[in-house]
Amino acid sequence: MKNSIISLLFLFAVCAFSANMVYAQSTVTPIQGTPVGLEHDPEGIAMPSVKTDQNGKFSCKLPEGKYKLMLSYNDIASKVSRTDKNFASKPDGYIFTLLLGLMPNVKAPARVIINKENGPISISVSKGGGTLSGTLTYTKR
Repeated sequence: MKNSIISLLFLFAVCAFSANMVYAQSTVTPIQGTPVGLEHDPEGIAMPSVKTDQNGKFSCKLPEGKYKLMLSYNDIASKVSRTDKNFASKPDGYIFTLLLGLMPNVKAPARVIINKENGPISISVSKGGGTLSGTLTYTKR
């Protein structure tokens, strides 16, 4: 009986402690004003550049063909360092993510982590063309 009471008290203490815990959440922050470059592949003809809006979003219509999407890590880092004063002291503590909203006729990776080693991102648009849209964000690790 004594052990049962002690066990019950321990269980209540654990539940009360757990109820008061606050869990850290990552905040996803849009990256505004970043140029998104597109090149027609294999000709290497540059398409008109677009920039991310205040929500980190961009969108462009593309005719049929193969493309390379290019984002500069240095451009992104520069934008983030202007708005987040902690970035300069700990750039490795941040993750830059590009989420692509793929429409019919557009083939590309759905999610890309942007870092210094990234090359161009391959995109294929089938007959009839399509719209490529995306969102560029960062989170703190």
